[in-house]
Amino acid sequence: MIGLYVQALVVAGWLVIGLYLLYVNTQQAAEAEKNGVGVWGMHWSRINIDDPRCPASLRRQVITNGRRFGILNVAALSLIALAEIINRII
Repeated sequence: MIGLYVQALVVAGWLVIGLYLLYVNTQQAAEAEKNGVGVWGMHWSRINIDDPRCPASLRRQVITNGRRFGILNVAALSLIALAEIINRII
C-alpha cells in the first residue's frame, strides 16, 4: 500500500514539474519567435538553435530545459518502478 502512495506522489510531482517545463518551453518559443528563429507548428513550437541569429542565452536555456525534462522522466519512471517493487514486497 505504501508503494501505491509513493507512485501517486511521484506521478503528481511529475505532472506538476512537467507542466512547469512546458510553460518554460512556451516562453522560450515566444522569445525565439521574437528573435526570428522560432517556427510555430500546428501543436508545438520549434526553435532553431543552430541559427546564427539565435541568442546564446536562449540556446543555453533550450538545451538546459531539454536536459531537465529528460532527467525528470528518468527519475519519475525509476521512482515508479521502485515503488512498484516495494508494493510487491510488502
